[in-house]
Amino acid sequence: MKTHQLSVQEPEDNYQIIAIYTDEQDYRLAFILNKHLNLQLVKSASIIDQTKKTDFTVFEYEDTTLFRNWLLLNNHCFVDSKIKTTDSFSLFNDRPSIYQQKTYYLKKYKKANFLLKVIADEDVEYTQKLIETLHQIPQIYATEILLLDKIQNKKLLIF
Repeated sequence: MKTHQLSVQEPEDNYQIIAIYTDEQDYRLAFILNKHLNLQLVKSASIIDQTKKTDFTVFEYEDTTLFRNWLLLNNHCFVDSKIKTTDSFSLFNDRPSIYQQKTYYLKKYKKANFLLKVIADEDVEYTQKLIETLHQIPQIYATEILLLDKIQNKKLLIF
C-alpha cells in the first residue's frame, strides 16, 4: 500500500517592511502619509503585551482596488517602571519612584521610529518608487528597507 504525504509550503513573503526615521508623533505621521501617498490610514487595535505592559499603536489601510494592505506601527513605547527608594534620609522613603522606560518592538532597529509594512505582490521597482516618495516628505529624514531574513523572531513581523 502506498502512503502519500501532504507537503505544505509556506507562501513566499509578499510584503516589505520599511523603517521610517522621523520625529513626528504617530497620528501626525499617519496624516502625512495619507496626504503624500494617497492613503487612508486609520488607527486600529494596538499591539498590547500584558506581561511587559507595552502598547504599540498601529494604523492600517486596506486598498481593495490595488490589493495592497498598509500597516504603520510605532516601533517604541514608554512603560512605567517603579523603583523602591532605599535612601534612609528621604522624607518619602516608603513611596516608590516612578519613571518611564522606552521599549522597542524590533530591538535590532532601535533608531527607527516607525515600521511601515506594505503587503502587496509588487516588484522591486514599486518599492524603490515608494522609498523615493518617502524621501521627498520633509518630516521624514531617513528610510530603510528591512531585510526580512536578518530578523530573528519572525513572529514579530505579523502585525
